[in-house]
Formats: sequence, C-alpha cells, structure tokens
Amino acid sequence: MSFLVAGLTTLGGAGGLSAGIGVAGVGMSLLGGAMRGIGAMGNKGDVARGRSAAHDIKWEQLGMVTEQRDLAREAAELQYAGAGEQYQRAGEQAGIGARATQSQFMSGLEGLGTGTRAGMRGVQQSVDASGRTGFARPDTSAATAQRGDILAQYKSDVTKLFEGRQLAGQERDITMGAAGRGYEAAGKQRDINLAESQLAYRSGVMSAEDAYQSTLTELEQTP
Repeated sequence: MSFLVAGLTTLGGAGGLSAGIGVAGVGMSLLGGAMRGIGAMGNKGDVARGRSAAHDIKWEQLGMVTEQRDLAREAAELQYAGAGEQYQRAGEQAGIGARATQSQFMSGLEGLGTGTRAGMRGVQQSVDASGRTGFARPDTSAATAQRGDILAQYKSDVTKLFEGRQLAGQERDITMGAAGRGYEAAGKQRDINLAESQLAYRSGVMSAEDAYQSTLTELEQTP
C-alpha cells in the first residue's frame, strides 16, 4: 500500500489550483501507476482502497477544473465590465465637452455681436460728427467702407466659431466611435474567453473520467 500512498502524496503536491485543468490527467496517470503497483502485489484490500482513492481523486480533479472554469468566466466578465465603464466615461466626457463647446460658441457669438454693433456705432458717430462741423459734407464713402470691413470681419469670426464647433463635434464622434469599437471588441473577446473556458472544462472532465475508468479497468483485472 506504500506505493499507493506515495502516488497520492505526489498528487497532493501537484501545484493545486495553479496547475490548471491539465492536472486532472496527470493526477489520474499517477494514480494509475499506483494501481499497477497494487496489481503486481495482488493485495485485494489495497485494490479496494485504490478504487476509493481513484473515486476521491477524480472528484478532486473535477472540482479543480470547475474552479478553473469559474475563475476564467469571472475574469472574462470583469474585463468586459471594465471596457463598459471606459465606454460610459467616454460618453460622459463627450457630453461635458459638448456642453462646454456650445457654451463657448454662444459666448463667442454674443461677444462678436457686441463688438460689431459697437464698431457700427463708432462709424455712425464719426459721420454725424463730420456733418455737424458745417465745413464739409460727411464722407459717406469712407463710412461705407468701414462698415463693410466691420461686417466682413464679423462674418469671418462667426465662420471660425462655427468651424471650431464642428471640429469639436467631429473629435467627439471619433473618440466615441473608438470607445464604442473597443467595447464591442471586448464583448467579442469575452464570448471567446467564455467559450474557451467551457471547452477546457469539458476536456478536463473527460480526461479525469477517462483516467478514472482506465484505472478501474486495471483494478478489475487484478488477480
């Protein structure tokens, strides 16, 4: 029986959870070696204890592969949740940026309107002052040119405001698009990870069961 005990002790030091799903096949192989030793000894009592040990080890390995699968699922969900939080933060920042851009745009329009009206009043005041001197007719052509310059500057500045707001919107769209694609990719990767963890789990279960049944078969053949 000392050979069986040595085999089981080896299993106990196989690395625990970090050994992963593959440890099931390794553990049952070691147990199979122990059972072959028992068969050579021809000890019926040890064979019975070997069956019990094989059963216990199989369920230990099944527990390990189940835990590995659950940990993989949890990691996949956490990664996906993290990507979702990033996407949500990107949306919040985009909303803040949009409100700030609109506020700046409206403030800029108001400032340009105030400045333009002041410039027009200044031109008109110059014309009125020239007309009150009584020495010359007001230079309306010069006033018209000044008004044209003021309006042209106003148009140019307003165009820049609109372009700036449009550019800010495009940058937000790019940022949100990238965040959305990242979130979508994270969802696909989560699905892949979940599928792989399930496949690994099934493989581990089958490996443990095959090794267990193989060991039982060997024990049945013990004289």
